[in-house]
Amino acid sequence: MSPPGMMPPKPPSGPEETNADIKHQLRKEIRQFGRKYEKIFKLLKEVQRPPEVRKQLVEFAIKEAARFKRGHLIKHLEIILEKIDSDHFLNKDTCIPNI
Repeated sequence: MSPPGMMPPKPPSGPEETNADIKHQLRKEIRQFGRKYEKIFKLLKEVQRPPEVRKQLVEFAIKEAARFKRGHLIKHLEIILEKIDSDHFLNKDTCIPNI
């Protein structure tokens, strides 16, 4: 039970709120000093969204990393972005029937 006058935190209700929460967490982790990127990669890996949304989140993370001059992180994120693109491309090809 929460104290009187305090509302318990509610979970995000829609995909936009979830994406905003993920972006907030990414921004917070990228801002931290050092090369501890495990939490960033874990956040991106756990996203259960279509490839287009995952791609947007990785692009957002790249922009944030550039803003804080995290070149090493940008290289890793670009690799993840290439994997998302190649996986999405391969999945599209498997949906087309062979004639």
